Amino acid sequence: MSRCFRAVVFAAALPRKIWNKALNLLTSALFGHRIIVDWTDARILNAARIQFQGSFQAGRGLWLQAIGDRGHIEIGDGARLSDLVHVGAVGRLRIGRNVLIGSKVLIIDHSHGHGYHAAPDELRIPPGDRVLASRGDITIGDNVWLADSVIVLAGVTIGDNCVIGAHSLVRHNLPPNSVCAGNPARVLYTHDASGGSADAIPQP
Repeated sequence: MSRCFRAVVFAAALPRKIWNKALNLLTSALFGHRIIVDWTDARILNAARIQFQGSFQAGRGLWLQAIGDRGHIEIGDGARLSDLVHVGAVGRLRIGRNVLIGSKVLIIDHSHGHGYHAAPDELRIPPGDRVLASRGDITIGDNVWLADSVIVLAGVTIGDNCVIGAHSLVRHNLPPNSVCAGNPARVLYTHDASGGSADAIPQP
């Protein structure tokens, strides 16, 4: 890349960098914690019901939705989110401390209607007009890593120190200290909580 082209790229990005810096300084002052977000295409719904427990970092396209009077999102200290992460809650959704979330991850506790439990009359309603139904709250423990394009659905608890492989669909609880992957996600490997040996689960 030529020096002139690098200068053009730098100049083009400068207004966004200045804007992000100003917003992050303001947000950090308001929350009392270090907040670093790329505010490009960021969407925050019902910010009063979104709680940051400490420092927070996120890439571009961040989408946080605390929906209605019950929606509440709590994000632990040291959480780091990559680009295009969508977190939505009609109930309580907790992300623990030092959680790392890859790009294009969806964490959502609701659906438009009741899915396969829907009454026939509900299916005749346009999806966007259906009631937001939930199977329960979501809890993601401390030190969890969600790789790229993971989907976490309602009523799920992911234990501390878990690793969830890319493109996994998390529909059920996952135990602490485990490596999980698949659709639906299942435990592939579990670390001994004492830090000793680990048990591998044979693959078909």
